[in-house]
Formats: sequence, C-alpha cells, structure tokens
Amino acid sequence: MITTAANTTFLFLCGILIACCVRYARQGETGAATWIEKVMRASSRSRLLCGTLIVAGAAGLGGRMVVGYIGPGDLFQDFVGAKEFAAGRSMNPTTKMGERVVYWLRQDPIELPGVDRWPALRRLQESSINSGARQLAVQAHPPFHILLIAPIVKLCGTIERTYLVMTAINLASYAVALMLLWRSAPANFRAIVPGFFLCILAADWQPFLANVRQGQVGLVVALLVVAGWYSIVRERPFAGGILIGFAALIKMFPALLLCWLLLRNRRAFVAAAGTIFSAAVLLYRIIGWGGFIDYMHAAKTVEEIFGRVRINYSLTSVLSYMVAGPSGQTVWVSAAVLMAAAALLGYSIMLMRRRPVPSSTEAALEFGSFVVLSCLLSPTCEAFYYPVLLLPIAALSHTTRPTAVLRSSMGLLMILCCFSFPDQVPVRFTGFLQPILGHRISWLLGSFPTFAMLALWYWMMHAQTEGILPFQDRCQPCESL
Repeated sequence: MITTAANTTFLFLCGILIACCVRYARQGETGAATWIEKVMRASSRSRLLCGTLIVAGAAGLGGRMVVGYIGPGDLFQDFVGAKEFAAGRSMNPTTKMGERVVYWLRQDPIELPGVDRWPALRRLQESSINSGARQLAVQAHPPFHILLIAPIVKLCGTIERTYLVMTAINLASYAVALMLLWRSAPANFRAIVPGFFLCILAADWQPFLANVRQGQVGLVVALLVVAGWYSIVRERPFAGGILIGFAALIKMFPALLLCWLLLRNRRAFVAAAGTIFSAAVLLYRIIGWGGFIDYMHAAKTVEEIFGRVRINYSLTSVLSYMVAGPSGQTVWVSAAVLMAAAALLGYSIMLMRRRPVPSSTEAALEFGSFVVLSCLLSPTCEAFYYPVLLLPIAALSHTTRPTAVLRSSMGLLMILCCFSFPDQVPVRFTGFLQPILGHRISWLLGSFPTFAMLALWYWMMHAQTEGILPFQDRCQPCESL
C-alpha cells in the first residue's frame, strides 16, 4: 500500500531527526531548547503540514480498516476461539485447527456484496484470507482474552461486524491512552509541544495501524497498563493493580509488571494478583483443567512456529538465531536466553533495592524499565506490542536535562523511528543481506527494534543512576503512591 511506503509520521520523525543532527553538528547544545520550541510551534501552526498529517493519517487508517474488513487478519483466531467456545469445544484447538478454520469459513463465509465488481479488492481479499485465516495453525490467545471477546462475537455474529466493533474499541483505547499520557506530562512539556499536534502524528504511527489492520488488542493492553500506572501515581493502588492484572490476563507479557508492584507497591500487587487469581478460578469453573492444558500446548506451538520468524523482535528470538542460526533450538540457546534475561532483570531489581524510597520520577523510570523488559523478554514481540512502549518513552522524555536537549531528542527520535518501520522493511532488509553477509549477521542487522528496546532500557537505567532528574520530587516517596 502507498500509505505503508509513505508513512507521514515516520517521514516527519526522520525529518526532525535529520534537522536535530544538523543543528547539533553546527551549534551543539547552544540555545537548543529555544530552537526545538520554535520548530515544534512552527510545525504545529503550519496548515500545510497539519493538513498533510491529517489526510495521510485518515488515508492510512481508512486503508487498514478496509483491508482488515474484507480480509480479517489476526482477529480471525479470536473469532474461531470464541465460536469453538460457544459450541462447547476447546478455545485453543491444536490438533485439528485447520479443520476448524475451514469449517468456520464455510459457516461464515467472508463474502462482501459488490466486491466482485472490483477485481483488485477481490484479489486483495483472497490473498488476505489465504495468507491469514487459511494458514492459521493454532489459536494461542489466552483463555481470558477469548472469554472477553466471546460476547462480542455472539452479538455480532459475523467476522466483519466483529472486526468493526474491535476497531472501535481499539480507536477508543488509543485515544484514552494518549490522553492519560498527555495529562501526566509536565506543564512545561505541554507548553512546548501542542497536544493536538502529537495526536495527529500518532494517528499515522505504524504500530497503531498494525493493530487496526489485524484487529489485535495491543492498544487495549497499552491503555490498561497506562491507566494502571496513572491510577497508582494518583494514590489509587487497588484500581491500578486491577487494571494491570487485566492487562496480564489479556496478554501474558505485562505479568512481569507484578514484579515491580511487589517491590514498590504492595497494595497494587495484592489487587493485581487477586484479579489474576479470581479470573483463573472463574476460567477453571468454565473450561476446567483441560482448557488450561490446551492453552499451554497452543502457546508452545506458537513459540515453535513464530519464535524465530523475522517479525518477532524479542530478545529470545534474536539470541536464539544468533546462537543457533536457522538450524533450531539447542541447549546453548536456552542457556544464553536465561543468562540474558537474568542479567537484565537482576540489574533492574538491584537498582530498585538500592533506593528504598525513590522519588516520583525515579519510580516512573523504574516502572517504565519493567514495561520495556516485559516486551523484550517475552517469547514473541511484534509491532502490536509497541504502543505500550509510549509510557516509558514519555517517562524518559520528562527527565531531559536543559544541557542535553538535542542529544536526548535525537536519541528518542531514533528509538521512535526504529519502532515505526513497517514489518516489510526488516523482512526485506534481512533477506537482501543474507546472500551477502550470511544468516546471523543479516538477522542481527535487521533486528533494530530489538536494539531500540535495549537502548530504551539502558537509557532508563542510566537516568536512574546519574542522579540528575529535573522533574523529580524528593518529598514524594513511591510508597505513598
């Protein structure tokens, strides 16, 4: 699609990054804050630029919605899981998933009236169904996720109407998450960068469009994590813990945040753990032990199939490929992954233990680092996960020192650019380099989203250790949150 190749948000980020690099090379940090403020104000007041961003965002969003409507992507496995559950069978069919997919495609054929008059749309629909639904090997989304979506599928009846409802939920979730991040920003930051300008930029952000196209729930998970943190810092730990618990039930990777809650906010931890336990009991009463076993088998199958594909940017995937290459898993792979995970998580916990009473800014950096680790250490991490990384990026931007404005801006822009590439770019880039540099080096060079997450985590660790945090409030300990 044209909107994939000419993504205006990505192009704008690249343009600002180049401008910052040129400005830094000529004048360094001299007057950098004033220069950035002028650039942002001029950009937000430019009718041509804002109009272009609005039109391109609407085109990108509309294009993804059309493609997702005529040929549902990842949402189809939720649809199959909910239909199977309503029929009294397992939510996570493993041995006969292909048969179940064919069965539900026959029961609810994806045929839109009038599409035959548009050969391009017909070809696009057939390609989407063949590459998505018919190749669906397993339904590996958590049982609680399917339990929540089952009423929507029952009410809508068809995959097309289900997609429209899920798209509306995703749009609302993204809007609320952006609003909460904006409200949590310092007043001087909001004065420099107009909120509406950031919103129209975010409307064409590639991870957002990827969630809309596939009907994924990464935006809902991001909202729950952001709202959970927003509640905790406003002294509502039980509400925050419940929201984070729901995020971990819908997608498993936010469960790592319970480690931070355990060490920093026991009330929120009790609320999150209680939410997960209550949901597990409810699921046991509904699906029994067999449902949990089916889910574990399905999750293992997904890891075997998608754990080493190019669109997976988790540290597990990259290390696995670097150690074993395309051959497969070995004992050295498991050892390397465990050692890396233990090192990253252990260092994060060690820094936390050194500060019994952190400031509010230090607590935000700690929580943000665990958000990054939850994505980085997950067995799979795709573009759908990236919206949750807006929280640590926002927390880090609030700690920018006046003497390092340009350097910090360039670093954050580089990280955002790495998260803004369409999936086709790393896939084709890696494939292009393989005949020249071999499998391992080409895979490593194409893993720039992974390196962006590592850089984001390292930066947050460094910001906690250097001790100069301009927006911190030493009088507000984390335990009072």
